[in-house]
Amino acid sequence: MQQALQTFFAFLAAGFGLFLWVYIVSYMMYQGVKKDFIEKTRMGILRGMAVAVFFLLFQYIPWLGQFIQRDWVLFPAIFFMISLPFSWQRLHSTTLWPIVLSLLAWFLLSFASDSLTRLLWPPFHEEIGKWYQSVTMSYPAILSPFVSLGFAFLENFRYYSVDLSLSQMLGRTLFSLPLHIFVWLLGLWIFLSVRNRILWALLGLMAAILFHTLYNWSLGFSLVVTLFLIIMGYMFYGWSIENGWWKKHI
Repeated sequence: MQQALQTFFAFLAAGFGLFLWVYIVSYMMYQGVKKDFIEKTRMGILRGMAVAVFFLLFQYIPWLGQFIQRDWVLFPAIFFMISLPFSWQRLHSTTLWPIVLSLLAWFLLSFASDSLTRLLWPPFHEEIGKWYQSVTMSYPAILSPFVSLGFAFLENFRYYSVDLSLSQMLGRTLFSLPLHIFVWLLGLWIFLSVRNRILWALLGLMAAILFHTLYNWSLGFSLVVTLFLIIMGYMFYGWSIENGWWKKHI
């Protein structure tokens, strides 16, 4: 009974964070667009959840768990196949570059320490999964924050199911959840700012991966760095709202 109650309240807490940031993003970034256009973003949330469910399956099914923290090519290849044919119609051969990046990571990180591999693996595959889900849609500039929110919702639910303390909820609602938005907005801004397709595919994705990795590292080693990254994320978000760079692509 106690476990069922904790699961219920964990779902409520994760849902509160999701709807809070859906409202903030919808109101502040997309104010004035048509209602039916906003309704399309719900698919972005579902796509983000699909990425999270995919990781949960590999985490909780024993024979699939062997690929976690070890394989660098399988996950991007699966995300690529799921995104077909829509991603290929939008980006053509550029859709293959995340797989090329994963092959490069597999080669380079075979010489790296286990601690670096464990640190880089989760954000690397998470951002590639969200990248494929975002660019598959007709309007990546509007859907990418919602793909991130969908992923963060299930991630928060998993954390709250174990620890439902006030500090955990505040930390994930004010820091971790919006970080998913900031990271992918930064990646998307680079993605849309560089004219060369190969460069904007790689640079945008790498920026998202590195920012997310640095944040994960800071949680265990430096509160100052964590606060700095969060403040920079909020500043970039505020600048994006004022600048409106994404509106050119919706």
